[in-house]
Amino acid sequence: MPKSPVVPAIESKDPEWKRCFYSNISYEFSVILGDRFDSIEDFRAAFDELREDLKDYRDTLDQVLENNAPGYGLTWRDFKWIRANRWKQCPVCGRIYLDYTNGRSGTCYLDEYLRFNLQTREYYDNVDYRGKVKSMCSEKYRAWRKRGRQGPLGYIAFKGGGFAS
Repeated sequence: MPKSPVVPAIESKDPEWKRCFYSNISYEFSVILGDRFDSIEDFRAAFDELREDLKDYRDTLDQVLENNAPGYGLTWRDFKWIRANRWKQCPVCGRIYLDYTNGRSGTCYLDEYLRFNLQTREYYDNVDYRGKVKSMCSEKYRAWRKRGRQGPLGYIAFKGGGFAS
């Protein structure tokens, strides 16, 4: 079994397209399940509750996939790897997102990160040399770590998907 989920129809796409695709899926599930939860455990419990009725869950997932990638022929069978443990909460912005990497993502990818060059008056590409997409949260988190802190003032630390005590 591969470390990260592989969906052949979208694996050949560029990283920015995949980021946008999974961002849209995360958004649609937050609309379906509700957008405000006290903790990631509550969201995961709501997701498991949705998965209890498999026919309803599969129909919902098929509709979400058709809305986000029409014409690709994606079905729930391509996304059997989506389980409750794949949903994470970003330590920077606090939003819940679907982790489509190998499970090691520390921050979300929901907002893209673009740098502007004042001399050439154009934006940099937000994909780094490894083919990974940069996001606003990952860059903020990297800057915080570089300065020797975990977050801004009044920051609530997350550890293991929940609040740190």
